[in-house]
Amino acid sequence: MRLPFLPSTGYAFGVTPSSWHGVDRIPGGESPRNSLMLTWYLDGGWQKLRASAAQAARSLRSRYRTQFGENPRGEDCNP
Repeated sequence: MRLPFLPSTGYAFGVTPSSWHGVDRIPGGESPRNSLMLTWYLDGGWQKLRASAAQAARSLRSRYRTQFGENPRGEDCNP
């Protein structure tokens, strides 16, 4: 799966031995791309963290829809 660059958006993914990520270059003249990266290392109990991360994602999605009336991909959430 490849996600396009969209300003003011976030994403998350699980790291596995076969996962990787990258982004396209920003065309000249555009503002800089600032990033915040959080990394968790787990010894166990990943199911509980996964459930918490899913809840956080649902909460962020709901807040975005409430504020902007659409989802991050630009599709109208209130047809």
